[in-house]
Amino acid sequence: MNVGIPILITSAINVSAKQTMLTDVDVRLRLTLQSIEQWRSTPMVSHVVVCDGSGFDLGPYIKNMDKEKIGANCEVIFFNNDVAKVRSKGKGYGEGEIVNYALQHSLILREAIVFAKCTGKLWVENFVDCLKRFNGLAAFDFHGKFTPNQIDTRFYIVNKEFFNLNLAVLHNHVDDSKGFYLEHAYRNGLKDTKLSSYVMTPTPKICGISGSMGTIYKYNKIKSFLRNARSEFIRFTRLA
Repeated sequence: MNVGIPILITSAINVSAKQTMLTDVDVRLRLTLQSIEQWRSTPMVSHVVVCDGSGFDLGPYIKNMDKEKIGANCEVIFFNNDVAKVRSKGKGYGEGEIVNYALQHSLILREAIVFAKCTGKLWVENFVDCLKRFNGLAAFDFHGKFTPNQIDTRFYIVNKEFFNLNLAVLHNHVDDSKGFYLEHAYRNGLKDTKLSSYVMTPTPKICGISGSMGTIYKYNKIKSFLRNARSEFIRFTRLA
């Protein structure tokens, strides 16, 4: 694709999921604003849509950012996740609720045919390259050699209709206590779709800090090369 698309940033400043290492509100806010700023200055991002599922209004903070630097327009929406279900099922359930809420209530996403999604506190350095290779249907990275055992849900690009038909309700199956995460639910949701038709190439260069683990993501040149080679092989040989 050679035209810009909206990016949905999923956020939960006031965290409620049990298995979350990074819980400090001020730190989560600072890192989320950092990722928003990065996305707003990224080429081929038409709009940034921020949806917070913890009832936190990021609007005033975005306005302060606007005074200093202007990038892509930013739409801010927020609501309260079902806290009881997030605590019992896990953060993947909350993530699914946030994406669905955004698709239903965002003025930008209502009109969009395609959108990208990135978990708050993260951004993708090679977003332009990923978008240019997007096939119009879906682009997901995955974990596993040549058969996905998990789908990477941190960042993806997807046709909205495809998402609604195949993935929108799968967060209801998440159960962190049993080791069944959103990544597994998406894997199951894509099992009837040919892998070569949704594998993301190139592999996204994800930057930032994981809210659930507190991990700092760093680019690994060798690992990225191998993963890119795998994805290219799958895509062009139509192996799976």
